[in-house]
Amino acid sequence: MLVATLGITEERARVVDFSEPYAWGGSDVLVPKGSAIKKLADLKGKTVVVMKGAWQIDWFEKNMSDVKLLKLDNVSDGLQALLQNRADGFAHDFAILVGIAKKNAKTELVGELTRSDFAASACARETRRCATTSMRQSRRPMMTARSPNG
Repeated sequence: MLVATLGITEERARVVDFSEPYAWGGSDVLVPKGSAIKKLADLKGKTVVVMKGAWQIDWFEKNMSDVKLLKLDNVSDGLQALLQNRADGFAHDFAILVGIAKKNAKTELVGELTRSDFAASACARETRRCATTSMRQSRRPMMTARSPNG
């Protein structure tokens, strides 16, 4: 059995059962130190790394459709793409990016959160031991408990 922590999205809710949400967080954008990108609006026409399946994709498609998204598999690939100048920014969960920025002097945060959302444990519906009634019943309230900004 595999249980993972995921951002709660309607698409994911079709294939997994979520627990009650226990975490929330926002997204930021990591850029090379000294970048001309100082606010989200500066990303217009630029390339931004996002993780495949991440909720940052939906936010950019709805709010900044002029940004080209480079969809990669994991955080290491995202940071490498940024440091190799294959992208102008790297959008991901704030909690992850702040740690990267503290450890990597070649990067800094834009500092403008793009979205707040809820996270919960999830497991595949085929895993009947995990798919308890309480998880199934909790899915609908969580999907409507979105933050007002996105």
